[in-house]
Amino acid sequence: MVGGWEGYVVPMYHPASGLHDTRQMKPMVEDWRRLKEWMKGTWAPPTQIVSADYHLFNTLNPSLHTSWGTVAVDTESVNNKLWSIQTSAETGIAMMYKYSDLIADKLTSTNRHYLGRLKNLLEASSIIFHNAEHDLNQLAQINIKPSAYRDTMQEAYHLVYSSH
Repeated sequence: MVGGWEGYVVPMYHPASGLHDTRQMKPMVEDWRRLKEWMKGTWAPPTQIVSADYHLFNTLNPSLHTSWGTVAVDTESVNNKLWSIQTSAETGIAMMYKYSDLIADKLTSTNRHYLGRLKNLLEASSIIFHNAEHDLNQLAQINIKPSAYRDTMQEAYHLVYSSH
């Protein structure tokens, strides 16, 4: 359960992937076949036991690390307004911060201090985004401007098109 939501996340190839690269058609169709079988109860995905430590913080995390090195960052928005920031610096551990808890004029002095630490950490870390253009714009709403980042969406695009 994450932030009160409980359900399943099924990683799959996008349905259009086979149209863009015919080599992806077979794995994409296999994903959909397995999803159907799983929903019918005739297939079970392999299990990997990973201890998970996922938190939704109503206040900023007072135990923020002093450095992350590399951290995955994702943002969510509503009507292009920042809604939340999610960070994960290691497998099985993630933090989610809601924008309503990060608004500077609503912060206590303690949380203002931790927001500053979060800003410093993100700006000093190597960030992995999946959609950097969107995430960078969202982080800019609270004056966080990472300097070193990768964008896995762009990397996937170039990987596919460099093989043609």
